[in-house]
Amino acid sequence: MDSTGNVIDTTRTIPGAGDHNGQIWSILVPRKKNKFRISVQHPDYETKEMEVEMGNPARLNSYTFPEMLLKRIFAEKETELGEVTVRATRVKLCYKGDTLEVDARAFRLSEGSMLESLVRNIPGAELKDNGDIYMNGKKVDYLTLNGKDFFKGNNRVMLDNLPYYTVDKLQFFHQSSERSLMAGKDVERQDYIMNVKLKQEYNTGYLGNVEAGIGTHERWLGRGFALRFTDNSRLSLFGNANNVNDKRKPGGNGAWENMSSPEGNAKTYHVGGELLVDDKKGLYKEVLNATFLWNRDKGEQRLTSQQFLQQGDLFRYGNELTHERNFSFHVNNHLALKRIGAISDTRIEYSDVNNWSLSRNALFAQQMKGGTKEILDSVFSAVESSQIQDILVNRVKDDNANVGNKWMVEQKMDYHKTLPWGDDLMLYASGQWSKYKNDRNSLYSLHYTNEDMQDDVQNRYKQEQGCSYHFNAKATYAIHFLTGWHLNISYAHHQQHSHDDNNLYRLDWDENYCQNGILPSQTDYFRLRDDRNSPHNRLTISEEHVIGSLHRHDYDSKRGRYFSLTALIDANYAVQKGTYSRGAQIAKPTDRHWLVNPSVDMEYETRNWRDAYQFHYDTKMRSPNLEQMTDMEDTSNPLVLQKGNPNLRPSQIHNGTLSFRSRFGTHGQFVMLRTNISVKANLVAMNTIYNSVSGAYTYIPVNINGNWSSNNSIDFRRALTTNRKTNLETRTTYDYIHGVDMKDNQKSTVAQHIVRQNIKLDYKSHSSVFSLLGGLSWREAQTNGNDNIHNVDFNYGASIQADLPFKIRLSTDIKMYSRRGYADRSLCTNNLLWNAQLDYSTCKGHILISAKAFDILRQISTTYSTVNSQARMETWRLSLPSYFMLCIQYKFNKNPKRK
Repeated sequence: MDSTGNVIDTTRTIPGAGDHNGQIWSILVPRKKNKFRISVQHPDYETKEMEVEMGNPARLNSYTFPEMLLKRIFAEKETELGEVTVRATRVKLCYKGDTLEVDARAFRLSEGSMLESLVRNIPGAELKDNGDIYMNGKKVDYLTLNGKDFFKGNNRVMLDNLPYYTVDKLQFFHQSSERSLMAGKDVERQDYIMNVKLKQEYNTGYLGNVEAGIGTHERWLGRGFALRFTDNSRLSLFGNANNVNDKRKPGGNGAWENMSSPEGNAKTYHVGGELLVDDKKGLYKEVLNATFLWNRDKGEQRLTSQQFLQQGDLFRYGNELTHERNFSFHVNNHLALKRIGAISDTRIEYSDVNNWSLSRNALFAQQMKGGTKEILDSVFSAVESSQIQDILVNRVKDDNANVGNKWMVEQKMDYHKTLPWGDDLMLYASGQWSKYKNDRNSLYSLHYTNEDMQDDVQNRYKQEQGCSYHFNAKATYAIHFLTGWHLNISYAHHQQHSHDDNNLYRLDWDENYCQNGILPSQTDYFRLRDDRNSPHNRLTISEEHVIGSLHRHDYDSKRGRYFSLTALIDANYAVQKGTYSRGAQIAKPTDRHWLVNPSVDMEYETRNWRDAYQFHYDTKMRSPNLEQMTDMEDTSNPLVLQKGNPNLRPSQIHNGTLSFRSRFGTHGQFVMLRTNISVKANLVAMNTIYNSVSGAYTYIPVNINGNWSSNNSIDFRRALTTNRKTNLETRTTYDYIHGVDMKDNQKSTVAQHIVRQNIKLDYKSHSSVFSLLGGLSWREAQTNGNDNIHNVDFNYGASIQADLPFKIRLSTDIKMYSRRGYADRSLCTNNLLWNAQLDYSTCKGHILISAKAFDILRQISTTYSTVNSQARMETWRLSLPSYFMLCIQYKFNKNPKRK
């Protein structure tokens, strides 16, 4: 209203809609200096008014008004209802404006599940092992809890520790960044957020759960999670200890794929906490979190590879045992001073490692029959057969130990100022310091079958230490045109310096050395140093960036449309200066290049957000590695000679993506088409030159062209019945990879065709969910001068989740995994995997007792195949053994009394 009380404009907020998820509302007023009175009304709150004064608007297109807190009205209402019968089916996915909302109650998961299990079961969602989430092919930038940050940047903490039973909704939407929210307008691209909305009873007060389990094969686990909530603060603590090394639950999608099956024999101890305080007056926000991780792991890996060479293929068989003992901690502090537009981020990290490995490998001129372990046992036995000696090139045994640590400290500062005429000034600075140290021991043994070659036995001790720092400074001036376009002009300076000192000592050069891990006397200390293979490096990188970006975001809630366009160009003048020394050899290379990196992003949603078109293009230019440009040789490994190439040029990667998705029909039909093309120019390849007498390789970096790839996919899902109890979901992908590399100074080309098909059919009743699952992966690799390679992996199975008598819940899945076309015939197998879980809830739902059985038929294995322009590789890794486990979980929550 104006000063006389005349209404100028009205607006209404819609929860869950809008580019700020209902957090910001706007009204339109005349562009002139004036006074206004704003009245806010809500049926559940007392009406409140405030007066505001707007000065000369100049190029301002918005004003941010102070927050207005409303007092809620608590009134008891009594309504007499007649007898009614309600039958409802919960819909898993629905759209509210531009927000995709997932109803967690529509999923029938076991009560002990965590948030990760819910995300894995969402149609169209993909969860990576590192915690990255993709929804309908689009990557989620951050996870929030009730609209607030939660261990920002570390999705795994929430995924692994937040109980599924506390979740009401998952909301996927675009949200302005923290800097944009402080400015009151978008000054940079919006983030794609997954917000976890808790059930009402868990929004305030305390909640927590603890779980303990013990199983066969000495398996055990313990987990605890506690959360305290208020409207403006949150305290969370978690702890997780187990030697299960797996997070999946029986009765899910049965997704125990070869690449992601639990590996090794790990013990993990993970604890952490976070404190968040968000001032209710909007003055500041403080977030402090810390995590500590201890990991103990024992693993085994077997490798079979076929290397494509002009003079005939070579076949390598390898086996490696590993023991790892690692520790790390991370501390992060985020402080936002909203009124003055300043943001501070502090990060401290520390890690130490204590690892051991024993590897054996043998190189043959012909393909061997049998399994990798059997072949190596025969090669390394006391007596070799004459048949093996005729085709064996060499064999290597290496016993390694490594002890080290690393520190890292980083500070970021961000400042934003809105100028009186409507433009914005943004300043950014960051600095990072890191330091590392490693001590490595290696007992290396090389044996040749060629009598003209001399065997080599080395006892190596290597000291590695280094320090580096990074500094960045950036100034941005943002111009906001009245037409809705925004122009950002930036200048940035980046400087990086690092120095690394490596000393390699050949303890086997001392005839009197005892193998007890202690260096000889100080007199012999320098005599045993292999100066030629003890590099000392200094590198300084200086970059000057001139960046221009033009962007626009249009949001039309009435028509259900959204348009976003961002065009950016980054012109970077990069200078690299280095000093590299190996003994008496010293090189001081310098590299200067202009690196131009443009990008374009466009997104258009229309038809009430039912159709969406997305386009992305970018070019990434990278300077060559300066160390690879030095004319020095590394001869520390007798089978590997590494050389430099001073003529390396910058590489370029052109990447383009086009996608379309649509919702249509009355059965929740969804289709998404996506295609991506990536063209790579001047990539750095390692020209591999093979010595047929010794079996040694010489590697020389060179630039090469001709590499490109294409990824294409079609996703489709729909309900097959009007009540949406039966649903179909499919995903079809086709990838083409054209790889070009260098071998023996000649180009080597491999063309790969990869087709994948996955299908899932669900039937959901009131008390159960039944699913049929199937998948196929077919790969063909066409190599020049070699036979084509064909691999096929396929699987099929079912999963059931059902309520049984006596309040028992059953979750089970069974799936057959089959592999064909592997060179190692022992990997062409059929593995029937069956997992099951029974849950019983008592004490009004506070106690949950679970009996779990993993890999009941003892069939699980971890095997996968990769092919590139130089070789094909088939890998087997030690898998988690079959086990049974009994768990008990206690959960609690306490809500404050209503005042």
